[in-house]
This record gives sequence, structure tokens and C-alpha cells, in this order.
Amino acid sequence: MENTSHISRFVTQSSFVALVFIFLSFPSVTLGHSIRDAEEHQGFYVQGDGADFDQWSDWWGRRSDNATRQAIEALGSEKVLDLSIPILLGVEVSELPDNFGEPRGGGTRTHEGHDTHAPKDTPVVSPTAAVVTRIAEWANAGKVVYTANPGGETFVYMHLNRFAEGLSEGDVLGKGDLVGYVGNTGNAVGAGDHLHFEIREGGIAKDPLPRLTQEFSIEEKMQFLGTILDKQVDRASYVSFINNNFQEEIQRAINAGVELPEGTMLENPGSTSLPSTQPLTSGPEYAGSKVSFDMTIGERGDHVVWLQEFLISQDKGERARYLARSTATGYFGSITQSALAEYQRIVGISPASGYYGPLTRRYISSFATNDDNNDNDLVEQEQDKHVQHPMLHMFTRDLGRGLKGEDVRALQQLLNNRGFIVAQSGYGSPGNETDYFGPATQDALARFQAANSISPPVGYFGPITREVIATL
Repeated sequence: MENTSHISRFVTQSSFVALVFIFLSFPSVTLGHSIRDAEEHQGFYVQGDGADFDQWSDWWGRRSDNATRQAIEALGSEKVLDLSIPILLGVEVSELPDNFGEPRGGGTRTHEGHDTHAPKDTPVVSPTAAVVTRIAEWANAGKVVYTANPGGETFVYMHLNRFAEGLSEGDVLGKGDLVGYVGNTGNAVGAGDHLHFEIREGGIAKDPLPRLTQEFSIEEKMQFLGTILDKQVDRASYVSFINNNFQEEIQRAINAGVELPEGTMLENPGSTSLPSTQPLTSGPEYAGSKVSFDMTIGERGDHVVWLQEFLISQDKGERARYLARSTATGYFGSITQSALAEYQRIVGISPASGYYGPLTRRYISSFATNDDNNDNDLVEQEQDKHVQHPMLHMFTRDLGRGLKGEDVRALQQLLNNRGFIVAQSGYGSPGNETDYFGPATQDALARFQAANSISPPVGYFGPITREVIATL
């Protein structure tokens, strides 16, 4: 019996060792297959509770060589908390939308990253030192790159149009090194060109927006761009792409005395920085008159088409040109907001938040070249009495502490533009409105209510407050 027991244990141990050997030798047949199944089913395999991500991390740790593991360890245990925007050109912190946690897949899951639109082929760079751990192309994530980053974090770059030239798993990246180029691969074909950027720790997705607090300096941008241009197979074509899409960045570099990469130049020197007193060029009209009400994200209709066509006709910078490529769809989304913010910034409207409010209306009216110029103020005053504020469709429910939604963001924008500032800086400040109704929103709303004789002025957004907003 004792000999039989020893033999039985030997057979069991030998079988276990054999199974482990097979698993490590053929990861694509075992774990790789389960990852692909999850990716196909859930959009990309790291959706859900992060278990698949942990498995993949373990698999990567086993298959990576000592040099790669040492490079990851050399990144250190301290996170880089303040990150530069990974999209190198054309995106400012004030333009970043807040879309982490939004419902996706018909409400079956939530958005676990941050989406930022930019022209296709805009360079995407690493905001920190990093090690490339995975390069892949999947049905939903499209072309995707995973990197190990300081503090044990993993950054994920999805929907890339193409990978950085010569990029390989195990490569060590420095801050500003190229990862790939903005695109719409995978299931983003109908969503426009954008970067889906994730931050993960232990398989758990973290909201990147609070960490995206800065941009690369103009010196860094030109330095990194020069390196990227040197990698291009068709350098002349990519230089042309940069010149066509990022004139504002080039102007900024010239103003700062920064040397431009070879070939980059201003197409029309001086055209990107117009004084606020310069007359507007003719733009489209809306129903024979002016749009006399506020507009913000979520609006739909002919009045949005008018605004989009107006911004396209003014052609103030790369955001307007990106809107032109996206066409006037009649939906006020992040692309329209960015183009409007760019316009406001260039002509001197403050805050340049991408909100179409009284200041922007007044500016456009005062410089319009239409024959009824002198009657604009009277037209606005008369129409304001009769035209229902189109933003009211955003306010279909009562709002109070703890609620989230685009209607909360719209409320913050309205309060900020009416002078009842939610926050002087950071979240809730003009241009940085959020979808969360917290104490600062409640306080600003209470001040608005007190100023408009709404009783009690407690900062609760109900039917009486909505009715007052309809008369503004």
C-alpha cells in the first residue's frame, strides 16, 4: 500500500508538471484563446472586473525575458500623477471631454477609458517612461498598444490608425516617444477618429481625466515631432499633413522662438492670430435671422447646423477644419464644442468654454456683415421673449446633490456663463464643467436662485427653476 501511494503521488505530480509545461509553451492555445473570446464578446478583453487583464498580465510576466522584466522594474514604484495629453498636437486640457463611465453597449457596460477626438494620423506619444507589453489588433479595440508605466500602472491606447514605425513588444519608451497614430479602427469606425486611452491598476480601470492636467511644452512638441518626422517612410506627405492640420501649433512655436522641424511652416503667416476687432467674414444665416438662444453639448437641430457652418466658414484653426471634415451634422458634440472654444479663444471671448451663450451671440451680432446688422439687438430681445430655450430639453428631471449626467454639465455651463461661477479653477470652472452635481454646483445654483427671486434658494433644481430659465 505504501509503495502504491508513492507511485500515485509521483504520477499526479508528473501530470501537473506536464500540464504546466504545456500551458507555458502554448499560451495562445489556452489563455490567449480565452482573452480573444472575451475581447470579441465584451468589446475588448479588459472590460468587466479586470480578471482577464490580471490573467494576461501574469501571462506576459511569464513569457517576457529578464531584460524586459528588469526594464519594467526600473520604472519604479511611484506613479506619475500629472500626465500630459498623449495626443501630441491640437488638443488642449480645456477641450478634454468627460466621458469615463458613460453607458456603452446599450447599457450593458460602462466606458472604461477616455475618448478624445483628433484628426486621423495625429501622433500619439507616451506621457511617461514606459515599456511596451502588448501590440495587437482586435475586432473591437482595433489596433491597440499596452504599456507598463511607473507605479505598476498599465496604459492602453486603442483604435489607432497605425502603430509607431518599428514598435515591438519589450521596447523601452521615454516620455514623448511615439506609440502610434489616432484612428478609428475596430468598432470605432462610425465614431470618428479618436484615441481611447485607459489607465489600469491591478486590472481596474481608473478615470484618466483627473490625471490629464497638462500639455507638453511647445519646445517638447516640436522636439518630439521632429523625431516622429524622421521615422516617416513618406516624410513629405506627413509634413504636408502636419502643415494642413496644426497651423496654430506652428504659429505658437514661431511666437516662442522655437525651431521648427524641417519642412513645417505657416501656410499663411499671420492668419492664425486675428485681433478681436477684425470684422467677420460672411457666414450662413439661420432661418433668415440670428440664433438668439444658448446652445451646448447635446443640442440637435437646424440651429446647430447654422453654428457648425458658421464655425467652418470662419476657419479659425485646426479644430474648425476638423469640424469641416466631420461636416455639419446638426448634433452639438465634443467636436463642435472644441471648434467653438477655439473660435472664442482666438477672437477674445472669455471664458472660451465652447458654450454658445450671451457673450458669443453678442460678438457675432456686433460684427456680422448682414444688412440687418443694426437691428440685431432688437431682434434678439424680441425673439428671446418668444423662443423657448432649446437647452431645456436637457432639463427633463429635477437635479440635486449626487446626481450625474449631461444635464448637470449643461447646468454648470449655464451658471458659469451667467456669472454664477461654480468654481474659480479646476473641476466646475468655466471650460471645465463636469457631469457631477456636488456642493459647488449646489452653491452656485443657490446664488442664481437668490438673484432671480426663486424661493427657497437652496440649490435644488426643480420645476420653478426650470421655468425661470425658460424666460432668460
